[in-house]
Amino acid sequence: MRNIIIILAVLFLASCAGKKADETPEQEIRAYQKQISDINQKIAVIEQNNVETEINTEDLLLVKTVSIKKTTFSHTITVSGAIEAIKFAAINPEMPGRITKIAVSEGQVVQKGTVLAQLDDRLLQSQLKQTKIGLEMAQTMFDRQNELWEKKIGTEIQFLQAKNQKDALENQIQTLKVQISMTKLIAPFSGIVDRIYQKEGELANPAIKLFDFVNLNQLYVNAEVSEDYISNIKRGDKATIMFPAFPNLEIKTSVYRTSNIINPSSRSFLTRFKISNINNKIKPNLIANVLLSDYTSKNSIAISSIVIQSDLEGKYIFIADKKDNFYQVRKQYLKTGLNEGGKTEILSGLVIGDLVITEGYNLVRKGQNIKIVQ
Repeated sequence: MRNIIIILAVLFLASCAGKKADETPEQEIRAYQKQISDINQKIAVIEQNNVETEINTEDLLLVKTVSIKKTTFSHTITVSGAIEAIKFAAINPEMPGRITKIAVSEGQVVQKGTVLAQLDDRLLQSQLKQTKIGLEMAQTMFDRQNELWEKKIGTEIQFLQAKNQKDALENQIQTLKVQISMTKLIAPFSGIVDRIYQKEGELANPAIKLFDFVNLNQLYVNAEVSEDYISNIKRGDKATIMFPAFPNLEIKTSVYRTSNIINPSSRSFLTRFKISNINNKIKPNLIANVLLSDYTSKNSIAISSIVIQSDLEGKYIFIADKKDNFYQVRKQYLKTGLNEGGKTEILSGLVIGDLVITEGYNLVRKGQNIKIVQ
């Protein structure tokens, strides 16, 4: 329509304005160009002020919009973690000795208190037997000395010596029994014998590990999180644990605890999650990916990140403002926050009910008349 008006105006001016006798062709062209420029300026004013009262909505650009409303916006981070068994024991003998029996096999499930291995205890058993014989004699001597003492016969020294001898042998027997019990390696909890490091007949030593023993029912996931998030992550925050080795396995959990110490080399802090093991599929030291929520706002405005554009003044979107029987494009600058899942939180620049152009946003311009379709 604009081009038609310009052509008609030029023809009108050409028919009404006669060429001056002293004008050169260049002067005449410049005169016409000035007239066209004046007409363009007048047309622009008419369009800006919407002087045209009749708009053919059939010719308007069709766009789609989304009405702004409050929503819950959450931001997550992904960190790597490693699995740790809550109950794990590297079992060493408490005293040196020859291994006389390995009572379990690798992979065997055993109950708490089960004997895993036996060390040679013959010398201790012999000492215990001799000490018990000595205790019998000492007990007899004490009983007789006690009877005499009650009858005021004998000296107090004789009575105390007999009692001391008996007590010393009783204590010695208790010590030998403890030492004998230490020749048995006992399961500290119910679990699995994961690995056996020595064989029957070898010499066991407290400095040498004999068993790896583990319970897989409850596990820790330990993740190192950048110190940048230390003010956002706390006990109870929701998290999702995923495993590259098991693509279809996801475990919902929460933060069990956070470390109070920053690792000076990695500038991170330990974040620990406690999970239950499903069918004992998850193994210690397995790699895990932790999707951790570090920010949540329940009354937020968030829009599709793709519709946000940028220029020298900042980030902006296009909004459709209602006119009579059509809509007009408004360019709106924004202050944005975090991004998550293709959505961006809007901190300022939008209000509830604004119609954000989501389809056709790259075809419109400021002040353009448009039509909204569903």
